[in-house]
Amino acid sequence: EVSVSEDLPLAPVDFGLMEQVFANLISNSAKYSPVGSIIRIQAHLQKDQSLVVQVSNQGPTVPEEHLERIFDKFYRVTAADRVTGTGLGLSICKGIIEAHGGRIWAENLVDGFAFNFTLPLALEGLRPPKPVELEEI
Repeated sequence: EVSVSEDLPLAPVDFGLMEQVFANLISNSAKYSPVGSIIRIQAHLQKDQSLVVQVSNQGPTVPEEHLERIFDKFYRVTAADRVTGTGLGLSICKGIIEAHGGRIWAENLVDGFAFNFTLPLALEGLRPPKPVELEEI
């Protein structure tokens, strides 16, 4: 499920790198969630004029002491013997988000687990141009 308002402003990001972030977070959510459960992607504007994105799932919660470490290279909390992968996906996400000037973190939810990240809406003080509507051309 995707919940993003139509008036959400653009953020200055590298499309290919952000595609990798979403692929990794969604893949991770799918690996650790029960079959048939819902993965949600939500985005909204934060008061400080940054974009906040959440990828949540109905998977198991993570013990609090592991929440910060899951973004470390090769770190796994559960099901390491049943889940394929190198253990680098979340570390790659952290590097990409931080390179964009954002922050990434994980949190337990009442009904599952979520990855959250922020992205600034300006790069070097400049905001991206608004997209040109086809009717304006």
